[in-house]
Amino acid sequence: MEGNRLYFQAFDDQNLEALVKVRERMEKLPTKYAFDTLTRDQQLAYWLNLYNVTLVEHLVKTYPTKRLQDTLYGDGSLLDQKLLNVAGVPLSLNDIHHRILIPKWRDPLVMYGLFHGYVSSPNLRREAYTAENVYDLLADNAKEFVNSIRGVVADGSELHVAELYEINAALFPNWDHDLRAHLNQYLNPGYAALAGQTTELYADTQDYYIADLSLGITMDRTMGVNLGEDIAGYERTVARGGRGFPGHVIAYASKVQK
Repeated sequence: MEGNRLYFQAFDDQNLEALVKVRERMEKLPTKYAFDTLTRDQQLAYWLNLYNVTLVEHLVKTYPTKRLQDTLYGDGSLLDQKLLNVAGVPLSLNDIHHRILIPKWRDPLVMYGLFHGYVSSPNLRREAYTAENVYDLLADNAKEFVNSIRGVVADGSELHVAELYEINAALFPNWDHDLRAHLNQYLNPGYAALAGQTTELYADTQDYYIADLSLGITMDRTMGVNLGEDIAGYERTVARGGRGFPGHVIAYASKVQK
């Protein structure tokens, strides 16, 4: 199964309340401590953790859903909403991502610390980022992502990469050259050789299905969703030879039915 998953249904009222309290305490940290006295690594860990906790909180609140493309990138995008107030400054998740992290660090590794909630996203770590572990964990996430089909696929003369790289294009000003140089740092040697033979580069691989163990499917009929009906829909799609659902969805749905 590509990437890691959360079990969103486990965030009942009590667990969600705990998540909200974590986020609220993190928001208040810059008012309790002089933020400019923190090291760069401490600040980086803070922003990554705040981003991820906030995103998970609000995905839980909008659950169940199967695909996150419209939620995150459509009209009224969750990422553009001012969900946070840090030291009196209203902030959106895109503010943290594109107006704080990218301009201040200018390091492609930073993008691998941001969980986006869908399958074609860097992994959400089990542990929080700290000043001591942040770069080791980011490098680990980068290596996993780049060497997965979520990140990079070499197909003949074409190199297909995740749309995530296009979202972070500001980190690769000389797009083709800079992105290839970055990928080569983390690609396994055999695959790096295949990627090196490609001449065209496309940012078009994506899987916007929610990174949820149950695929955003709930047994609660009051929410208008039924596990059996959804699996039947997957099977009808496969029977027609269609590609309406990514492979991991079909495989998981089949296992659930068995």
